[in-house]
This record gives sequence, C-alpha cells and structure tokens, in this order.
Amino acid sequence: MSRAVWFPLGVMVLCCIVLSMPSPARAEGDSATVTSFSQLARLAGLEAPNPGLRLSSLEIHLRVDPANRLFQAEYLADLHLLAERLPDIENWVFWPAESVTEVTIGGTPVSIRPGVQAPGFEAFRTISLPLRQALPTLARGSVTGLVIKTEDVIPAEEEVARYGIVQDLLCPVAELSALLSPGSRWKLMVTVPEGWSAISQGEPLGEKLSEDGEEITFGWSVPVSKMAANFMVVVGPYSRVELDLPGDIGLWLLEEDMGARDDLAAAVAEVVKRANQVMSGRLGMPALERLEIVKVSQPGKNVSGKGPRGLVLVEYGREVPFKEEVFLQTLSHEVCHQWFPGRVDLDFSTALWLSESMATYFDARHLRDQWPPVTYFADHEGYQPLPHSINEVTSNLATMPWSTKSRVIYIRGAWVVNMLREMMGDEAFGRTLQRFYTPGPAGLKGTLDFQAIAEEESGLDLDRFFEQWLGTATTPKLTLENVTVHRTTEGWQVRGTVTNQFPMPLPPVTVSVVRSGTQLETVTIALPDIPEQSVQQADFEITAPSLFTRVVLDPDANILNIAESATSISLFRVWAGQPAVILGAVLMVAATCALALAGYGKRRRSGLTGSE
Repeated sequence: MSRAVWFPLGVMVLCCIVLSMPSPARAEGDSATVTSFSQLARLAGLEAPNPGLRLSSLEIHLRVDPANRLFQAEYLADLHLLAERLPDIENWVFWPAESVTEVTIGGTPVSIRPGVQAPGFEAFRTISLPLRQALPTLARGSVTGLVIKTEDVIPAEEEVARYGIVQDLLCPVAELSALLSPGSRWKLMVTVPEGWSAISQGEPLGEKLSEDGEEITFGWSVPVSKMAANFMVVVGPYSRVELDLPGDIGLWLLEEDMGARDDLAAAVAEVVKRANQVMSGRLGMPALERLEIVKVSQPGKNVSGKGPRGLVLVEYGREVPFKEEVFLQTLSHEVCHQWFPGRVDLDFSTALWLSESMATYFDARHLRDQWPPVTYFADHEGYQPLPHSINEVTSNLATMPWSTKSRVIYIRGAWVVNMLREMMGDEAFGRTLQRFYTPGPAGLKGTLDFQAIAEEESGLDLDRFFEQWLGTATTPKLTLENVTVHRTTEGWQVRGTVTNQFPMPLPPVTVSVVRSGTQLETVTIALPDIPEQSVQQADFEITAPSLFTRVVLDPDANILNIAESATSISLFRVWAGQPAVILGAVLMVAATCALALAGYGKRRRSGLTGSE
C-alpha cells in the first residue's frame, strides 16, 4: 500500500501553499500584495507589516450546526490603536472555504470587500477591510472592540453525526494571535450538539463550560504562538479512553472503533511511554504530561498525521483497511513532534528540518529501532541521492514532489541529525536539544540559533558541517582500501585505509570485523577535514581475537554513505588480494596437485602389476 502522504506535518502543507505565492504580483492593475501579520508572511517571502494596532485579548467562539451544515466562528478582541489613525487592511488571507460574513469595530459595521485575486494567490481567500472609513475619528491610544464572524460549510448531517469533523483554524488564529502580546493567552470556546465532544489544544477551562440538554460548550486557554503550524479543532461523537500513563493523556475514538479500544489503547500507551523514556529519561527533556490523541476517519485519504502542541491526529482514510501497525507508525512520528518543535516557535521558512528531520531521526532510531531509515516510507526503499539540498527543498516546497521532500527533509535530514550527534557526542547533543527546544524570549528560532547552541555545548566549529549537510546535496563516498590480514600472537591483525572521494565534515568513522552478524572488534578513526584536500584518508588497525568473515565500514550506518558495495569486504577477498597469500595458495595447490598425481601414478602402477 502506498504511503505517499505519510507523516506530513500540517505546516508542510501550509508551506507548499504559501511558498507558491509570488511577491509582489499584480492583477488588473491593482497591487496583490498579501497582508499577513503572522509567520505566513515570512513563509511567502513577504514582510509582515506593522498594522499600528495590537490586541489585548482574544476569544474565539465556535458553534457546529449539523442541521444547517454550518461551522460558525466568532472572533472577539479588544483592539488598541498605536498609530495616529486606524489603518485599512488590504488583501488579508483566509482559507477559501471560510466566508467572512461580518466585521464590526467599536460596534460599527465594516464593509467586507473581496481582495485582489492574482496568479499564485488562488489558494487563499483575500478580503480588504476599510477600517478607517468605519471609524475615521479613532485616535492613538483608543481601545475598542473588534468582532469578526465567519462560516464554513460542513458535510451532510448524517456523515457528520457519524464521523464528526476536523476544522483547521490556521488563518484567523495565526493572524489574530500574532497581534497579541508575547506570553499572553487567548480563549477558545466550542459549542457542539448534545452527546458530542470537542478536542483541541491548550489548557482545558473545565470539563464542560455549559450544557442545556441540546448543546454542550467546551473551552481552552491557549498560549500565544508565532508558529505557522495548523491549529486544529476536532468535534464529533468521540469517546475518550484513559491511557495507563502518568499525567492526563487520552485516546479519542469514534463508536465504530470502540470494540478494539482496549488493545488499541494499550498499544498507543506503549508508544507514548517509549517516547517519554527516550526524550525525558535519556535526553532530559520534559515528559509529556498532557496529550490528546485522536483517531480521525476522513474520506478520500490514505493515512496521515498531524502533531501540533498538545494534540495528535492520525487521519485514516475510510476506504483504507485499518492496520494497527500503520496506525502506530504514524502515531509514533507525530508524538515526536510534541518535542520537535514542541513548545518552541520555529522559523519554518528556514528551519523545517529542526521539526521533521528531528522527529524522523528519533522515531526511526530510538522509538522504532528502524535504522538506517531507508524503509521509513513504504513507497520508496533505499536512499537515492537527489540533486537538492535540505535548504533548497525547504525554500521551494511548492515545486518539490513528495518523493523529493520525503527523501531530503525526512530521510537525509534524519541522517544529518544522527551525524551531528555522532560528531558532538551524546551529552553535548542532549544539552543542545534541552536548551534549543525550551521556550525563551519572544521570537522565532532557526538554524543559526541551533548552531550557536551546538557550538557552545560541543566546543566545535560547525560552520562547515551545516554548510555541507544543509546547503549542498553532496554525499560522501566512503570505501575500504588496501585491507590486509595477518596472523599474530595476539590474534588476527587487520590493517587498511578508509577513503572518502568527496571530502567533507564527517563524524568519526567505525570499522569492524564481523562474524555471523556479530561485531567482534571495532575501531573508530577520524577523517581529517581540510578544505583544500582532494580526498580524505585515514589508516586503521584492528586485532581480532578469533577468525572472522568480513571487514565492515560503518556497520551501524551512522554516516549517510551510498557506496555500500565498497564498505564490506569478505575475508576471502582480503586474502585473495595479498601477494603472500596468493603465493601460498599457489604453492598449496601445486603441492596438492603433485601429491594427487603421485598417488594416481602409484595406483596405476599397482594396477598394471596386478594385471600381469
């Protein structure tokens, strides 16, 4: 079964949409520059404008109306004017399906004008709001109320009543929360029909805010985030299954899945437990204490996942036969996103690898024990070198096919993380993760911030490492050369040379002697990284206590190396290449042949004598 859409973080989909937009563009003579106050602007290569206003509070009220097939949203905020006069907002972005039905400021209606639709902007609905026209006398320092109402059409009542819906609130939430002060919080209230549940991110304000026999309202307090990851709300006839784990971690299932809830809950708990053991127990990062995991049924999909803070969705296509193994693999990757990026606001326009590559590395190497990650995606096995760097793919997501993104950002990126860990050492690498993925001063974090911390913790100059492994598509070509084996009083002595035809910064390289898949002895060597050199080489020597069958370069696949045919040499091949062994073999064969001929001659003479 193809898994071409496995593990796409919501932000990657968003990046693909946003990065396809030109800047600037024109249509019918009018400026089509998108207005965005959030990280969407940076992803689109635009400057986020200073609107001259700030919000001191934000409440979002959502109501699901299955009978009328509507998902209604009301955004309430207190607006503080910082500029001399209230500005107009041109070409503000919203999702296409979301219709903005009403905007008022200070109780005064604001006319909603369609924004300019230019090539490349079709993925969004844009609107223009003449705020100054509505309140021309509003002056600096004024505080007034802002109300925005939207509607979205949802599937038929029967379908929603069975499967619920997943609503993405990215555009209004990202845009409005970007106008809030860093460190503040906003409130989310969701009203659904009686018997339904609502699941989202943030800290619950209570089990239920209100209940009147027909509708129930749930609420959360949500910290302000500058991330452009999706903000999701799941509503429907879900039931929560408590997981046998410390903290408040639950699994939400539809009625059709409740028959297997005990087995599924136990398996999900093992995934989360394993993740906590690795991230908290081994790396010293905070353990997961609150998490909502939802198995979502979606039409026309394969299997995919989303892992925004505090929430994991595993979206399973209704036409796809359920396989627990596939479900848990998707879940495992998304759970890793609770740490990577976790609570940190990443600059996804440059540092997507610090989310997806990190999650893939820890999932494959530590949670699944599936290393190297060449089979991480079922639709392509083995790593095939591509002429695209991690930075290039990150900057051009809209034009890159999924096969390229998955190989470069996920698989190559996971190997880069592993090589960085090998180069820095476990302790320095762990301290780097602890520091970088801990929320700090307001602002977005990126690769330069990560590199600075890594250099402080390791004492290494990592400029060339990051330039090579993020900025180029080159891979090393490591080979074993001039390997010899000699018998000594201490055992079997192996000598040789490790060569890299494409010099670059690499972690220490291991060479092992192996018998029946077991590493008998291992030696670690460093390949000198000298920018002017045309080839990297280092000699090695190993003494094995007993006879072995192969000499293996990088047996644990720590280095992304595509020359696999030259990284393992059999003992027979080694001996066959040694002149002394060849001469000895020739002499042995000659002696054997001589003995055989002498024996044959003796038997023949005996036979002739007997016949006389």
